[in-house]
Amino acid sequence: IFVQWDVVCDNSWKLPLSQSVLMIGVLFGNIFFGSFSDRYGRKALFTFAPIICLTSSLFTSFAPNLYVFTILTAITAACIVGMSQASFIIGIEFIGDKYRVLCANLQEIIYSSGTILLCIIAYNVRDWRYLQLVLSLPIILTIFYPWYVQLFPESIRWQVSNGKFNKALITLRKAALWNGCQLNEPEFTHQKILNHSIIDSMIFYGLSFQASSMGSNTYLTLGAIAAADIPANIIVTLVMQFFGRKKILFVFSLLAGLSCLSTILIPHSSPLFTIVAIFGKSNISASYTLMYIYSAEIFPTVVRSTGI
Repeated sequence: IFVQWDVVCDNSWKLPLSQSVLMIGVLFGNIFFGSFSDRYGRKALFTFAPIICLTSSLFTSFAPNLYVFTILTAITAACIVGMSQASFIIGIEFIGDKYRVLCANLQEIIYSSGTILLCIIAYNVRDWRYLQLVLSLPIILTIFYPWYVQLFPESIRWQVSNGKFNKALITLRKAALWNGCQLNEPEFTHQKILNHSIIDSMIFYGLSFQASSMGSNTYLTLGAIAAADIPANIIVTLVMQFFGRKKILFVFSLLAGLSCLSTILIPHSSPLFTIVAIFGKSNISASYTLMYIYSAEIFPTVVRSTGI
């Protein structure tokens, strides 16, 4: 991309701008698909988002210039974020308290594993157009989502919060029958609690985008950053069961902040700089995951997707 579209010297500002537009796509995806999911259901967006995502991802491979490339990647990012968020929330709303943290962290571990796989593929496929095509192949599976999600019921919490009590009871009865237990007819109530945090996102994406400046080998550095997230999420899974949410969130955020501040005193050429930065990224990843779970638990169902 640097050579083909001359993104150097006087045009070097275009690449950071492209990354900024990508993050605008992420923001738009969170807001639009979050609101859509809260209003029309968790499964509804899977009827059209996968098709848009696949189309924009494939067309990115044939982008004639940086501007088209930027717009298409932003659209792809918006769709991926929307589908990921809906998948996370419907899982959180279906799974009981006992296994909620475990399943939520498994999703984050899969995300980190995917990043490691991306580094391996990118190392072996150096042409960015071919790389984009290869990365688009798994998205083809998402076109089956509209039929696949029909096998699963809608979120019971969403049905209740939107007054669809009869459908919620039907879903509960099916779950009770599947698990071989007796269902006591419930009374439906809900409460509203609001919370918000953007610091984790800023540090999480900021450190990820700066992987190329942390070492001589971008592929190895980004892979190491992703690999460090896996034990961090495993630790979160273990400690949250005993110490709750807020205390652990404070500890991981503090460690991430201290790590980022300490890099100011370390020369960029030093291996210690990369080690400290990776340590900070693993802590902010743990904090990011914890915030996702914490927010999903305290936001009411009617605004859970929008809030997260």
